[in-house]
Amino acid sequence: MKYFHKTFLNILENKDVIKDQGIPNEIIKMETSDDIIKNAGYFINGIKRQQELLNTNINYYVARDTLTNTVYICFRNLLMIDIDFHKIEKTEINDEFIIDYFNKKKESYRIYKSINGYHIFCTSKKFKYRSKESLDFMINNMCDIHYCMYSYLRGYCVRLNRKFNEESKNTESYKIYKLLSIINKQNELPEQKKKIELIDRLIYKYSKECNLNIVQK
Repeated sequence: MKYFHKTFLNILENKDVIKDQGIPNEIIKMETSDDIIKNAGYFINGIKRQQELLNTNINYYVARDTLTNTVYICFRNLLMIDIDFHKIEKTEINDEFIIDYFNKKKESYRIYKSINGYHIFCTSKKFKYRSKESLDFMINNMCDIHYCMYSYLRGYCVRLNRKFNEESKNTESYKIYKLLSIINKQNELPEQKKKIELIDRLIYKYSKECNLNIVQK
């Protein structure tokens, strides 16, 4: 198995099996996994931006988006559910609701609160990022549909440095995500747990850096 960043290079070099379909002639429907798989070619051009590779292996890579100065880690099989406060229809979304919701599930989860919502990692299972199974899993658990699309294209990405206007409210000032709960800890895969621990170390490493909050047009 090749270093994981090679998959992104394939996208940049137009060698990926998903081909750029250009600009659509109508509004794209984005509700189901089938919609994402069908329309992925309309979105692949949006991630073709120059990156600085910082670290890589077969399961993940760490890189910097040179336009926005966003440092991130992208995983091959550590699925993350991204729930955005501003995009979810449920008005009762809060910490208690999220913890209770995932506490009823059979898988293991690590639930983090971000500045705009929640990041929920499934730690008891490995997922193939380009699969209908992973998309259905994310969509059925309130994941932001655009995060589903971009995860399908390139893998499960997590930002590691602070947003330009972001201030930490955590006890440990470097942290940009607050751990709320660990669900079914006994079922966690050791390999997936180590990846979560790696995220925390990298957030500390890049804690003094900020991204530029540039909106790509």
